[in-house]
Amino acid sequence: MKTLSTVGTVAMFLVGGQILVRGIPVGPHWIEGVSYDMGAVLETIVPILFAGVFGVLAGAIVLPVLHPIKKLVGKKH
Repeated sequence: MKTLSTVGTVAMFLVGGQILVRGIPVGPHWIEGVSYDMGAVLETIVPILFAGVFGVLAGAIVLPVLHPIKKLVGKKH
């Protein structure tokens, strides 16, 4: 179950990062330019890595903002 949880978390970072990258008008084009002519394997892996890094960075920015708000609001029983 621990493995499934870890794989699911990684997948959510990848999906979220990909959604955010595609929301930036130059995002996909920039990534394609960076990974262009690297070979078939790297042309596939580089965009996935960028999406993962972007997802983790977005989470790192959002977490410190939402965590104090969650503490202020508290849990409702």
